[in-house]
Amino acid sequence: MSVQDLRTKAANHIRKDPDTFLPFLFDEQTMSLRDITSYTKELEETTMWGGDLEILALAKEFDSPISVMMSGRAALKMNEAGQQPELKLVYYQHSFGLGEHYNSLRDAGK
Repeated sequence: MSVQDLRTKAANHIRKDPDTFLPFLFDEQTMSLRDITSYTKELEETTMWGGDLEILALAKEFDSPISVMMSGRAALKMNEAGQQPELKLVYYQHSFGLGEHYNSLRDAGK
């Protein structure tokens, strides 16, 4: 599945379930909620970075729990009730000169 496919799936899921995602679209600069339609359009049509919002949307879309590991913190678990196998990500904050980013993980030997 391509990155574009994942972006479209996340955007479509956010559009289908606005009540879950709208509270996450608060813009601190304008002190108002972002428009969900323009946000999801930007998600699909630009290279904007994804984060917790998009991870949650994909966890729900694929009915899979997703754990995000972070240095010095407990794992953030999303959609723990998902019925498909757990997916694992690691979040790097300003590591290796790349800024903030996520990498996928897999168990050793798989």
